[in-house]
Amino acid sequence: GFLAGDAQGEVVLLGRGGSDLSATTIGAALGARTVTLWSDVDGVLDADPHEVPQARTLARLDTEGATLLARHGARVLHPRALEPARLADIEVRARQTSRPQQSGTRLRTAVRTPYVAIASDRGYVRLEVRASMSAAALADALRARAVPILATEPCDSGVSLMLPAASLACARAALAALSLQHITQCERDHRHAVVAAITRVPSPRLAARIAAALAAAGLRAALAPVATTARSVAVVVPAAARVAAVRALHAALTASRARVDVVLIGARGRVATALTRLLADRGGRLQALSGVDLHLVGAATRQLLLWDDAGLDPATLAEQIGTLAVPSDRDALLAQLLAPRTRPRIVVDCTASEEIAALYPELLAAGIGVVTPNKRANARRYAFWRGLQERARANGVPYRYTTTVGAGLPVLASARALRRRGDRLRSFEGVLSGSISAILHSIQGGTAFSAAVADAHEKGFTEPHPGEDLSGEDVARKLLLVLREAGLPLEREAIHVEPLVAGTLAREQDPARFMAALPEFDTYWHARVVAAQARKERLVFVARYDGVRATVAVESRPVTDPLARLRAGENIVVLHSDHHSPLPLTLAGPGAGAELTAAGVLTDLLEAGRRTRGRARARRTSWTVTA
Repeated sequence: GFLAGDAQGEVVLLGRGGSDLSATTIGAALGARTVTLWSDVDGVLDADPHEVPQARTLARLDTEGATLLARHGARVLHPRALEPARLADIEVRARQTSRPQQSGTRLRTAVRTPYVAIASDRGYVRLEVRASMSAAALADALRARAVPILATEPCDSGVSLMLPAASLACARAALAALSLQHITQCERDHRHAVVAAITRVPSPRLAARIAAALAAAGLRAALAPVATTARSVAVVVPAAARVAAVRALHAALTASRARVDVVLIGARGRVATALTRLLADRGGRLQALSGVDLHLVGAATRQLLLWDDAGLDPATLAEQIGTLAVPSDRDALLAQLLAPRTRPRIVVDCTASEEIAALYPELLAAGIGVVTPNKRANARRYAFWRGLQERARANGVPYRYTTTVGAGLPVLASARALRRRGDRLRSFEGVLSGSISAILHSIQGGTAFSAAVADAHEKGFTEPHPGEDLSGEDVARKLLLVLREAGLPLEREAIHVEPLVAGTLAREQDPARFMAALPEFDTYWHARVVAAQARKERLVFVARYDGVRATVAVESRPVTDPLARLRAGENIVVLHSDHHSPLPLTLAGPGAGAELTAAGVLTDLLEAGRRTRGRARARRTSWTVTA
């Protein structure tokens, strides 16, 4: 609390913010990682909840933004209290005493999450000063002496200055230094109020957006924007219009930031790791462009779960999992995902797990969107695949899996377009495995088969177990999904597969033992390469549908064939339909790699977030679901 004792043992009051300052000072001295400040509010909100019922808690806030909010009237934190934490790079958490289950607000020197917050202040004074210089020159001279002048205007005695009441003593000293000691009037201004917008991402259009929002609400600023910086703009409005102005700016500047919670499963995998790097590097910029506020609130591995409703920092996710995650299993993860919530949620499954794929029906039925590069769910029985589509439509939630075929290539979108316009697929052939493409390219350049597989695995081209690729099952799943998207109700048994490895090795479940046994196939593949080259052909792993039969196998193609001309790691599809005939639709490009797949997943996630946000606006629901 704010009670303390002085050197004489007397009970004293620390003053506003004194206890917070003591806490952060002690935290800095102890080398603490976090200092939590408890009060009667849920952290720092993006507006005063007494004036804006829709005000939301800011999950993350930087110290500069907190200081700007405090200067413009927000009373939750005193800016001096944050200084020791800023110097020691300590995280400060503002939480509510009576609601400890809420995560509150996390404050650090720098954050990536974009936000807009509105503050207002009536606590300033008006000084009338007799001066020979112009109002603008006088204001500039005072600002140069660290006096925050909010507005100036001419008056009968010279210049009228408006400034925060807390800066009055500083202003008097500065005026004395300027030899302008004649102050004819010093009074509180009850006719006007200052309303400010503070943003994490600097915006040159912030002042124009504020003016437009006030005009749309039938309000206008009493004076031009004042106290303008790259991250904040304050305007002076009539006191009677202050609350209306705060509500108008909150509605106009924060409505586009509808928050969508994201849960990442398979958080330590290659694709997930690449995705978190993208979110850390580009998340703020992409969210500012898309208008979607994606909050990573959960991360799960096979045995661990990390969860924080305030949001997890993608840049330090691996460290947080290592230190803060708790033991978990499938049932505990599902219970957490299905727990009652107040915001829309999207699960990103970056595993290759059948167990996680089996959860999709429950997630979609509960109104939770799914984004995934995991092919397992879509390769199950046709009825299961149809059920996923129907659940997503019935509940109005996104189910996006673009990267399950072709990484970033629009293979599935093209097949889906055929079905939607009533076109009929006549034939399809393609190279759908960037990993097998890279392996065959290497062995036809002289590399041993086992070494080529090891290299592709090391580069992240293959599945976690390379046997998924070499068995042909990965490509079979992709071909099955393409054909289903094109309108063919096929089962996996309809596709004939010729694997690259056979016998007991094809059934080996341990990746390390599988890799160790691969050299026994080096001679076989070397002989196939030599025979193909003698015919001026190249080996290609082809997924094919001829209108009747679907197959996956290594074929020997002339070197002039489009499928044989691919570079290492590339995919290609050639699609004939009633409309795409005699000239087929051809798509080609890179089709393997964790970074490429993660980029496609991020695109799916942003699109899913936009759709989720649009549904939340249209229905105006609370997004509360009881498991």
